[in-house]
Amino acid sequence: MKIIVASYYPPFYPGVDYTLLNHCRLLSRDHEVVLVCGVRDESEKEKTNTVTRRFCSALYMAQMPIAQYASNNCFDFTFMSWLQGAYNIVRTLCGRQPFSRFLFFPMMFSFSRRFSQLLREAIANEKPAVVHLHDIHASIHIGDIPLDIPAVYCAIDSVSRYFYTQARCAPRGALKTYYRFRYAGARAWERFAFPRYRRVVVMTQAEKEWIVSQAIEGAVEVITLGVDTAFFAPLAAAQEPHTVLFSGLMSYEPNIDAVVYFMRAILPLVRKMTPDVSFVIVGANPPPSIRALARNPRIIVTGYVEDLRPFIARAHVYIAPLRSGAGIKSKLLIAMSMAKAVVATTDALRGIEGLRDGEHLLIADTPAVFAQKIQLLFSDQRLARGLGARARAFVDTHYGWEHWYQQFSRLYETLAHGDKTRSVLP
Repeated sequence: MKIIVASYYPPFYPGVDYTLLNHCRLLSRDHEVVLVCGVRDESEKEKTNTVTRRFCSALYMAQMPIAQYASNNCFDFTFMSWLQGAYNIVRTLCGRQPFSRFLFFPMMFSFSRRFSQLLREAIANEKPAVVHLHDIHASIHIGDIPLDIPAVYCAIDSVSRYFYTQARCAPRGALKTYYRFRYAGARAWERFAFPRYRRVVVMTQAEKEWIVSQAIEGAVEVITLGVDTAFFAPLAAAQEPHTVLFSGLMSYEPNIDAVVYFMRAILPLVRKMTPDVSFVIVGANPPPSIRALARNPRIIVTGYVEDLRPFIARAHVYIAPLRSGAGIKSKLLIAMSMAKAVVATTDALRGIEGLRDGEHLLIADTPAVFAQKIQLLFSDQRLARGLGARARAFVDTHYGWEHWYQQFSRLYETLAHGDKTRSVLP
C-alpha cells in the first residue's frame, strides 16, 4: 500500500523527530512511504534526503519558514512567518482563502501555499491509498486531499484540552484570559476540522473522552504511543551520583513550568539533604529564562542533543514534575525503557495505564514528598535498580513500537478498503 505522510517539519526536527521518523521507518517494512515535509534551507533539505533515503520511496520538500514546534510564544515566529501571516490575512480578507482555515491562531502564520501545492502534486503523482497528516499545521491541508482518498490526522493529543489545562492552571489576569481565548479558538478548529477526516488519532483514552465531552464530532481512534525499546535500552554507562535529569522540548510551556517548579519548590529541599545534587536539563529550544539557570555550576542546560541516551544513562534519578499539559509523556516512557528510576507527579502519568507507585516508579505530588523520594533513590540503590527493571519490562510489554506500527497498519488497511467518503471542506 502506498501512504503519503505529510508534516510541516522535517523528520529530524525537535518535537516531531521521534514519532515522525519512526512512523515512516516502521511503515516502510510493509508499505511504500512517500514523505511530504517542510524544510527551512538547503542544509535541511540535504539532511532530510540523507535521513529518509532508506525508507521513503519518494520525497517532496517545500522550503518555507518554520516556527519552533510546540511553541506558543509569538517571538518564536520568524520574520518570514510574520510576513507570511500578514499575507494570509490579506488573502482571507479579500476572500481568497476561507476564514475557517484560521480558527486556530498559529495557522494564520504557518499556512503555506507552497506546501499546499506540493501536497496536491504528490497526491496526483503518487496516487496514494491513504494520506496521513502528522502535525497540527499540516492538518489545515485537509482541503488539498481528494474526497475519495482517506485522510488520517495524527493529532497525538487535543490542543483544546492543552489550552484548557493551561487556562485552569494560570493565575488570574491577562495570562488566564489569553489561554481561554486560545482554548476557544482551538475548540472551534477541532469542531470544524475533525469531522472532515476519516480518522483522528490520539494517544490516550482521556484525550478521546475530552473530544467527545466538547461536542467535537468525528471518528476518533486511540493508538498508544510507541517507544523504540531496542534503541532506548539500558546502557552500561557510569552513573553520576546525585544527578537529577529532566528532558523534553523546552519551548513547550508545561516543560518550562515543570523545570521552574522543580527549581523553586523542590530542589532547595533536596539540597538540604544532599548539598552536592546536580540538575541536568536536556531539550531543544530552551528560552532565556531556562538557559540562565546554567549560571549555577551545579545546573546544566544542554539545549538540543543528537542522542538523549547517554544523559539518561548517567543520571541517578529521572524526574517528571509536570503540573499541566495533555496527552501521553513520551519522555517518561523513554526513561523507563532505559531502566532509569523515576520520580513523577500524577499529572505526568496521565494517559499511561497500569503504572503503580512503588512498583514501576515513585509518585509525588507535593514538593516535600517529591524531594523525599529523590533522596530515597539516592540512598537506596537496590530500590532504584528494582524500579528501573520493572519499568523497563512494563514499557517493553505495553508500549513498544511494534504496538504503534500494528495499530496504524490495521487502521490504514481498514480505510483503504472501506468507505472513503467524508465531509467537504468549505
